[in-house]
Amino acid sequence: MRSVSNKLAPKFIGPFSVTKIINPVTVRLSLPPAYRRVHPVFHVSKIKPVIFSRLNPPAPVPPPPRIVNGETTYLVNRILDSRRRGRGFQYLVDWEGYGPEERRWVPARDILDHRLIDDYNLQILIHVSTS
Repeated sequence: MRSVSNKLAPKFIGPFSVTKIINPVTVRLSLPPAYRRVHPVFHVSKIKPVIFSRLNPPAPVPPPPRIVNGETTYLVNRILDSRRRGRGFQYLVDWEGYGPEERRWVPARDILDHRLIDDYNLQILIHVSTS
């Protein structure tokens, strides 16, 4: 997880569910794809239980993916940014029902609703013309 300053970075991230207790002092966590480069096995001294309260409510459960033509698809909340990659474009996508840690760069060909790209391009055009 990147932060502007280590001093301002969160001390803990999560919550993540424990998928396996390997031994009394080691556990395997279920990490989301955003943390695919992190080894999922931790010493128990590095984790702590989550305590939910009114001030710290549990995160909402993300909606299940849809199946379209036999493939898993997710709803896009909005497009946040774009970049050129090779001969095409990629768009930074904010997924419906998921947090900012799940945002991903997606090739334009993988965005099924092209109105989202058109709306994003219109926003950029309006922003540039008013600047």
